[in-house]
Amino acid sequence: MEAERVETLLRNSRPEPRPGFNDELAKELFPARHPSRLLGVVAARGPSRLPRPFLVGAATATAIAIGVLALSLAGGGPLTNSDGGVEATTSCRTVTVKRRQRVPYLVRTADGRTRIAYRYEIKPRQVRRCP
Repeated sequence: MEAERVETLLRNSRPEPRPGFNDELAKELFPARHPSRLLGVVAARGPSRLPRPFLVGAATATAIAIGVLALSLAGGGPLTNSDGGVEATTSCRTVTVKRRQRVPYLVRTADGRTRIAYRYEIKPRQVRRCP
């Protein structure tokens, strides 16, 4: 009985906005747009709206593509097909180096336990040397 009374009291005391508040807030946050402002035309009352990011990105990508194509047609840039291009050569060589390495192995002790011991072995290894 007490729980129902508390629940009814909470439900009845829930805050509600005054009539018309939602419409006023929507008009304030999202003002009506003048048709000339939608197109980016400068209206007599103020500066125009900035261009949409998608249109700016598309225009930038198109401009870059046209620039690369123009360089390609002129004989320069990344899309050229020249046989006399630059080829990198290397003066590096691979040599075999012998190193002394510590290698583990298992040893059985006199009392029958196993332990790890180490010995040194000379191991060849391929190394790339560049001047």
